[in-house]
Amino acid sequence: MNVYFVSYIIMFLLSVKEVVIQQYSKKQIRFFVFLFILSFSFLAGIRFGIGTDFFRYLIIFESINHYHDYEYLEPGFRLVVSMLKMMGFSSYSLFFIFSLFTLYFMFEGIRKKSVYPIFSSFIFILVFYIGYVFNGIRQGVVMGIFLYLLKDIEERNYKKVFIFALISISVHTSGIFIFIAYFFYNIMITRRRYFSLTVLLLVIFLTNRYFSNFVIDIMPNFVKTKLIIYSDNFEVSVDSLGILQRVLLLFPFLFYYPKLIRSNNSFEGLFKLYFLGFILYCIFSFQEMFATRINMLFRVLEIVLFPFLLKLDINKYEKSFIFFIVIIWASLLFLSELKNPANFPFVFFFPK
Repeated sequence: MNVYFVSYIIMFLLSVKEVVIQQYSKKQIRFFVFLFILSFSFLAGIRFGIGTDFFRYLIIFESINHYHDYEYLEPGFRLVVSMLKMMGFSSYSLFFIFSLFTLYFMFEGIRKKSVYPIFSSFIFILVFYIGYVFNGIRQGVVMGIFLYLLKDIEERNYKKVFIFALISISVHTSGIFIFIAYFFYNIMITRRRYFSLTVLLLVIFLTNRYFSNFVIDIMPNFVKTKLIIYSDNFEVSVDSLGILQRVLLLFPFLFYYPKLIRSNNSFEGLFKLYFLGFILYCIFSFQEMFATRINMLFRVLEIVLFPFLLKLDINKYEKSFIFFIVIIWASLLFLSELKNPANFPFVFFFPK
């Protein structure tokens, strides 16, 4: 039976039980998190040719034998790969190891910050698993570390955030935004300002082609270099559908904002970071690939933000509507990934 279908059914039933019937105990959550880390890492490690980046990363894993190989890649990533190869790990086994890194941080972050950890895990598998465990492996590690650090960002644990942010940057340059998130967390933004900023950012999106050169010029050199590289290879800007989806995702949080702040102390700060992703998405919308890479780092916060909506003191029909709308939205994104021949059907590494 197809592994995607089996995974979907099991996690859907576990999520329904958690949200609709009864929440799991802390001991049960720990067990499920351990199970998810192992099973989904194993699944990523036994695939063959699955994922649009599979063969690209296979070539990279096979080619990096010393730290100085592939110098255009981040140094921490090259160091880890070369060390693992020196320890005797095969190139192919690195798919499992990097998946294990990513999913450990991701699911531990979910366990610490989500009010419905199983539901959050389900949303992660549907929306981000294929894209950032099968494909964007380096950025997937950074996204996992970012989620893992949310509690430390909230508690202003600067030393831990600083160390892990440096590690993230050494794996993928998007890790620099963990630093930015740490400092942005303390900025005060009211609900009215969120609405005003949303309108302003939509104006920026509509006029981005007129000031794109200015934005590139004022950026730090490492950002400017990335923007130029992406612009040379991917000339497309963010389309209206991409912006519309982001605005629609913002809407329920802004609509219930006063209730969400009262219901959970963590919501305000996490939503602030989520909105930071929208700000950067609109500012860099003249370069779709660059804007999307940044956007996805912050969009991973959706998996811990959506459960806050289900904890609100609202009538059961509203709550059920939100639950199933989120499931339908995530399922449609999951199906769109499976329409890609590079992702479906799942092919095992094991010989027949």
